[in-house]
Amino acid sequence: MPTSMTTPIPIPRPVQYPILPWEITDAIIDHLHSDVRALGVCSTVCAEWLIRSRYHIFSTVQLWPWRAQRFFDLAGSEKCTFVNQIRCIKVDDSKTKAAAADGRAGGTGMDERDGRTPFFEAMAYSSFPCFARVRTLAVHNVDWTKLSLRQQCTLRTRLSQFHQLDRLELHGVIFHDMREVARVVDAFPALYHLTANVTFMKFLEHTIASAMANPLSNKLRSLEVGTEEGVPVLLSSIAFAAGREPIRELKLRNVRSDHLQYIQNALRKAENKLRHLSLGFELESGAKVSKEDIVRALDFSHLSHLQTLRLEGLNFFKTPCMEERLSGILESIESSFLESIHLRVRMDVEDSVAKMQKFNWCRIERALLALHFFGMKFVVVVVDIPSRSTVTEEEVGGWITGGMSDLYSRGALRVSVVREGRAGEVESSSGQSNVLLAPGPGTVLTIRITVASKA
Repeated sequence: MPTSMTTPIPIPRPVQYPILPWEITDAIIDHLHSDVRALGVCSTVCAEWLIRSRYHIFSTVQLWPWRAQRFFDLAGSEKCTFVNQIRCIKVDDSKTKAAAADGRAGGTGMDERDGRTPFFEAMAYSSFPCFARVRTLAVHNVDWTKLSLRQQCTLRTRLSQFHQLDRLELHGVIFHDMREVARVVDAFPALYHLTANVTFMKFLEHTIASAMANPLSNKLRSLEVGTEEGVPVLLSSIAFAAGREPIRELKLRNVRSDHLQYIQNALRKAENKLRHLSLGFELESGAKVSKEDIVRALDFSHLSHLQTLRLEGLNFFKTPCMEERLSGILESIESSFLESIHLRVRMDVEDSVAKMQKFNWCRIERALLALHFFGMKFVVVVVDIPSRSTVTEEEVGGWITGGMSDLYSRGALRVSVVREGRAGEVESSSGQSNVLLAPGPGTVLTIRITVASKA
């Protein structure tokens, strides 16, 4: 019996064969892994490209308050295709739509009045299937002190839904004292690393006391701290906790002279468990610390399993007898597992060429040669020079390799000179341009020029 209603017959789409081999396509996608805009543009014209690049596009999600709700609506839909791709979440309560639209014509048509989803409300979606494989949570500019006790308890319950999260980063986050920090860390069952660039509302003495009474979780193995208050507080938490397992990775930035006693206590606690240590020193005006105090505080003799050491923010040309201090620190190393040492030296514009040329590297080289003899593989020296400096990168690199010629001839010295960019220079895609010099015996001397972008 004829009918006016007919069932549409699906027409098969012709098979599309790629012009490039998939191996090359995958290589291009991996090369553009951090350029989400380029990956997204290519994905709009090639369905297969979208499938293959989805891991990079959605691996990191920025849940800014003005657009978080739209993301949750998309992630909660039945046709969501990136459920298993998200590995990192970034939240920042200071982000606004107006700031995001600066420099872009037209914007997105969304008004600030459409509503904001701050960190506390965004974490209500922590049990979403798309967050099941999140490994990193980065929290920026959140004032924890504005939350009531009930809200803090609710927030910790929501955070505990990240069962696979092993890295927590707190940047510009404000707490009353150390008690809530310890509770937040305990909320994550699989947490391995904590970055705590935090500030505290209470007096430092009270906060340190709370840190000693409320130690960080025993499962934490890696710690990074970079604030004036955070360094003494967090180090006290891991140094004086009874029965706590020592951490294995420690990175400190903006280290000041008054932090040395806390570093000393933390290193004594770490003993043979610490594997990786990084110290970034802050340039202090008027700080007077004796050589003996520095060498005593930075005594690495008991770090018997230390594998990598990074010392940044060094200023040989301003600090008297700095070569003696550094050589004394290096001479204290007794680890037979040491693989590499990274030294980052700062050269200010007023530093004369004569100071660089006359700097005595002998004691430092002697200490490094002894470590190299007992198994250390290589040393990396990075020198930061200002754009206004009259010396060339090749000259600076030559002075360092010439000052430690024995280490250089053994192929154990790598030198990198970083110059601040000048206006008018062309910026590469990475913001840096590299010049490879003639290699020495068994090693490579690299000059890296960092180009600063300007509005």
